[in-house]
Amino acid sequence: MVDRWSFAEALAIVILTSTLASATDRFVDAVQIPLGENRWCPASPLSLKEGDALGPPDMARRVEGTASFITDLRAIRLNISFDGVECHDGCKDDVSRVLAQSMNLWRHLCLRCGTGMMAFVVEADNVYLDHDLYVAWRDAPEGFSQGLLAATAPFYTLDGSTPAAGTHVAGTYVRVSKDSPVLRELCERDLGAFKDEWPAPLKAALCDRSSATPSLNIAFANRPACGKVSLIGCGSPETEIQINTQRFRYEETDGKPGSVAHFIIGDPKSPLAIDVHAAVLHEIGHFLGVDHLPMADLPATNIVPVMRQTYDAGFCVSTTDARMLNNVAEKDWKFRAKECSGLEGP
Repeated sequence: MVDRWSFAEALAIVILTSTLASATDRFVDAVQIPLGENRWCPASPLSLKEGDALGPPDMARRVEGTASFITDLRAIRLNISFDGVECHDGCKDDVSRVLAQSMNLWRHLCLRCGTGMMAFVVEADNVYLDHDLYVAWRDAPEGFSQGLLAATAPFYTLDGSTPAAGTHVAGTYVRVSKDSPVLRELCERDLGAFKDEWPAPLKAALCDRSSATPSLNIAFANRPACGKVSLIGCGSPETEIQINTQRFRYEETDGKPGSVAHFIIGDPKSPLAIDVHAAVLHEIGHFLGVDHLPMADLPATNIVPVMRQTYDAGFCVSTTDARMLNNVAEKDWKFRAKECSGLEGP
């Protein structure tokens, strides 16, 4: 009897081990995307008073007017184009990653937005998933429904009010291939009980190419942005970003003093070098609806809020920028960004 039960126990262990091993094969080419903490500055260059243009100090108050699209922005599709500018595969990977890193720095700051803001970003052959959701989905017991159920709990902690994990920002992205077995299965299967849950917007963005999925169109073009030669780029709420590669060269560094710049895109001979993270972070703010900060009210500090109108390589997302983001949760807020809001070059 002892030998029989020992064999059964051993068989159960083998089956469980096999199940876990096959479950971890759900995703292909998984890459952890760095956080970019140097672009986060949890302080404010402004000392706001009640009635100031940027709104009252309570960023967690409920939306009282018409809600903007960011209040239900669980999944978003990135459509990146390169018009008259050379961008090889390595360049395209860099551009995709920088966009994802920049979106990650914005996505946890909206206390007035719905659960799971920008938890999923779909771009070409890449899918960016929130890290905690990815781990739970990857390590769940075998089975389609079991995987979705396991990822549900971490998704519902992505509500913007959850205390930040780590040093500053709560979570980051993991990039996986859209050809991952679990994502192909998501496209092929009926969601059943999950049809009104978090998998639905991901499936729509990834599989259905639905026009209902919010899309960010980003054009790196060999021409002035929004027709103005002095602009590094410009952005329009809920629609697009244009980046001027005709006049500028875009680089990135590791953020440390004396670090070597890595060229990404633009005119490599241009004397006007732009930190690509700073430029993209600013324009994504416009896409989300954040306007330029009132320049006359900005004191001389070592904080360079990202929504300042004039470019600075040290742009970081400050508390003031976050306050603006929370106010644009209301679509009819009068200080919302306008079409083709531009970033002036150096």
